[in-house]
Amino acid sequence: MDTRDSKHVAEMKDDANQRAQEWITFLASSDASSEDRARFERWLGLDDEHRIAYEQAQATWNGAAALQALKHLEPLHQEQEARLKGLARWFSSLQALPQWGAALASVLIVAIAINSQQAEKIDVRSYQTQTAEKRQLDLADGSSVFMSPETSIAVSYTETTREISLLKGEAFFEVFRNPQKPFVVSSAHTQVTVLGTSFNVNSNRFGVTVAVQEGKVEVASVDVPGRRNSLKNLVAGQTVKVSHTKGLGHINRIEAEDTNAWMQDVRIYVARPLAEVLEDLSRYCDAELVIVDDQLKEQTVTAVFPMSSAQHILKALETVLPLTVQQINDKRIELRAKP
Repeated sequence: MDTRDSKHVAEMKDDANQRAQEWITFLASSDASSEDRARFERWLGLDDEHRIAYEQAQATWNGAAALQALKHLEPLHQEQEARLKGLARWFSSLQALPQWGAALASVLIVAIAINSQQAEKIDVRSYQTQTAEKRQLDLADGSSVFMSPETSIAVSYTETTREISLLKGEAFFEVFRNPQKPFVVSSAHTQVTVLGTSFNVNSNRFGVTVAVQEGKVEVASVDVPGRRNSLKNLVAGQTVKVSHTKGLGHINRIEAEDTNAWMQDVRIYVARPLAEVLEDLSRYCDAELVIVDDQLKEQTVTAVFPMSSAQHILKALETVLPLTVQQINDKRIELRAKP
């Protein structure tokens, strides 16, 4: 490849990165229509570089990933600050997208600052799975991440740290041991720190549950409103939950081999509220699962379910709980208390 070809490829990548950053901001705004989202999907499918650029821009846009990257930034020199402010003014004056130029400028300031100072040291990537999709990621250090359906993570590796943000969903981690570089998983108000082990993290709107299959992990609750930060150490066969409202709970026993049962398409529940069970099942079902009667939400479920079909599990729930299941349409399934 001659110099002109190399320059052309670089320019194409730069353009893909800029367009990806523009799409991230626009789709997050209230101005994006269904037609705009269709145009975005067509753009995404045109070239693999578009998809790579979008994944990287998504990690930057995401608060957890962006904050993690920003922690490694050094203070900007006056000359760099002036250059970035000048770029911000230019982005704000964009005529093609006037309604969100200022927001785009602020996002790009973060992206430019990260890329200009620490790009060679920070590797931030984002990954996500769709409904009923599972995925295995093999990381650069030899560790592996197994993602359950509807899961989103951001991976940030530097020369001295290994950090993952579990933004939603569930993942099982097999961590390559490295005492010099702790492996840290953050999710909501939870931080899990290990050196080398195997463990599962399930994050949903009710809290974060950590279960250990091998080795030891340190689980900390962080900034839970009205609660003090606290920390507990878990070993194989133990599990703990960090509630978004109550903080770090009690350590419970669990069969170590059951920590990643979902990877074998099996769901195991012991005295779990129905609302939390449905939260898991929704990752395998296109339809929205709705509990109509509030008294059902705290009904506890103890069962082992093969994940061959979410609908089959819902029917099984009818036999063990005082409820009925009704499919309203392709997009909605309702659970009601029996009269």
